Amino acid sequence: MVRPGLIFCALYAWNASTGGRFLAPYLRRSLPDSSSIGAIISCQMMITSILGGSGGRLADKWERKNPYRGRLNVMRLGIFLGMCVSLLEGIGNYSLLSSSSSTTSNIGSLEILGGCISFWWNLLLRSGYSISVAFTGPVIDGLVLSHLKNEGNNHSTDGYGRERLHGAIWWGVSNIVIGIACDHLGFDMALFVMILLTSLICFIALSVYESSVVEQYQRRIQQRQQQQQLDENHNGELTMLLADDCRFKFDNMDSVTHKKGEEVEVRPIDSEEVEVVEQSLWVLFVMVISTPRRASFLLSFFLLNIGMAVVENLIFLFYASTLGSSQTMCGLSVLSTILLEIPIFYASPWLLKTIGPRILLGFACLAYILRTIGYILVPRMGFIVLSLDLLHGISYACSQTAGVEFMARIIPDSYEASGQGLLLLIRGLGATLGLLSGGMIEDALGGRGLYGFLCGIVSFGLAVLVFTSCLVQEEATNLYNGG
Repeated sequence: MVRPGLIFCALYAWNASTGGRFLAPYLRRSLPDSSSIGAIISCQMMITSILGGSGGRLADKWERKNPYRGRLNVMRLGIFLGMCVSLLEGIGNYSLLSSSSSTTSNIGSLEILGGCISFWWNLLLRSGYSISVAFTGPVIDGLVLSHLKNEGNNHSTDGYGRERLHGAIWWGVSNIVIGIACDHLGFDMALFVMILLTSLICFIALSVYESSVVEQYQRRIQQRQQQQQLDENHNGELTMLLADDCRFKFDNMDSVTHKKGEEVEVRPIDSEEVEVVEQSLWVLFVMVISTPRRASFLLSFFLLNIGMAVVENLIFLFYASTLGSSQTMCGLSVLSTILLEIPIFYASPWLLKTIGPRILLGFACLAYILRTIGYILVPRMGFIVLSLDLLHGISYACSQTAGVEFMARIIPDSYEASGQGLLLLIRGLGATLGLLSGGMIEDALGGRGLYGFLCGIVSFGLAVLVFTSCLVQEEATNLYNGG
């Protein structure tokens, strides 16, 4: 049977091409300051976070109506929309740059006008792209959790990290390919080819996975029908034997005493026939923050994502302007970030059982703090920066695994994608705030000042997490260390 890791491979290669780390340097060509770039990406994050819960709920609804196809169809819709929007954005930016470079008179006023048009054009298209992310991000997580539950795992997230590591590998490989292509072909041609290629790969991966799981589903239905037929035949024979036995006893008895009783029908419950009670996103959110430990976990997760959004979206600007890096070197830095992601995702079942989501999130915060301190001190791009980027793998893998696990243990069954949509909402709000303020802080204080500020924010979140873990005691629940 095909694993969900296949979809992770294709989807993360697509993410790298349509809205990955090269987006900021791509926008830098037509936008002069980091504030404008941060505002555009933060708007994208904000819309994604708002719509993430709705995308997850839509996927769950379609899945209940069309098992094993509903979530996949929502993802197809999101990928197609993202492909169209990204290609349209690239065509528009290429036209704007071509027209501005071919004009020689009134250069100053035309640059201002072109920058204004470029800002609103990219803001509009990035807003459209955010819808596609809301239809893919939480849906793939919900799909994986559902797949693992169908395999009989008591804790479905135990295998999530091992599925997710496929995405980490292809995220790194795709960024290296994009970096080399951008240095040799230019941004426009490189991204145009990668967007089309990765979109096609995504559609193929979804179709292959669908055919596999549908075939498995149909085989299970046939086995169930055969078992029901055998049970009916067995019950029929048993009924005939009982009837003969009763007839013999009645024929040899002078009287029969009848006792009143209740007839109880017992039948197995088919999980696909269970009626699911709709829960609003607000009810799910209240469930998630119902205790101090849960609330502190989400606060720390929120503050960490303020910082993570900046390093994931604006770090290449810091590398290029402050450290003097090439695009190829930027791509290699992404490879460095995933070197520790892969073993952490692979070992995530053991880590979750051993230390739990809270300590994993604490490690993620600590790794981020050490990384930003290094950015403040490092003089130029080189081996030291690549070594610091190793810490990103710890921050990302630990926070991703901890967040998915934390939410999965609280959210009820049949709401896997809805729960991950809520997690995307919290992550997206943090990312929006981080990018919106990060661009302005970088323009005002420079890159080193920005990362010093973020170091303080994440340190506060880590302090809250540790404080509540030490002082707030809860009775043992099914969240074992999950809070």
